[in-house]
Amino acid sequence: MLETLGVPVIGYGTDEFPGFYYANTGLDLSHKVTTPQETAKAIAAYRATGYRGTILITQPPPEPLSREYVESMLEKAGKDEPAGQARTPVLLKRLAALSDGQTVAVNLKLLRANAALAGRVACALGALTQSA
Repeated sequence: MLETLGVPVIGYGTDEFPGFYYANTGLDLSHKVTTPQETAKAIAAYRATGYRGTILITQPPPEPLSREYVESMLEKAGKDEPAGQARTPVLLKRLAALSDGQTVAVNLKLLRANAALAGRVACALGALTQSA
């Protein structure tokens, strides 16, 4: 849906769109990079075309849970869930309880990995623009 809406999605170290708790969703990505320098070049290439919108860089969780495990918990957690905006916090809380905190731990590790990747890509972008 993101690519349909014109948001470029780049997989960092993956050619599949990752889930929040597991690595493989089965949704293929059109673009894959493996280093911060490649990521910076991809971002620069989009910018060179005049594109000024968001570019989503995705990476799988460093220590993912299995997709089957998460989906089985989602089935349990999704029963009697509220609709609309209230749904996400309720599901996250239920998943945390059902997994004895494993989903929270996975998300925290992914958050740290994303922040670290953002820093490395920012440095690579800085180096790329200074050399241009």
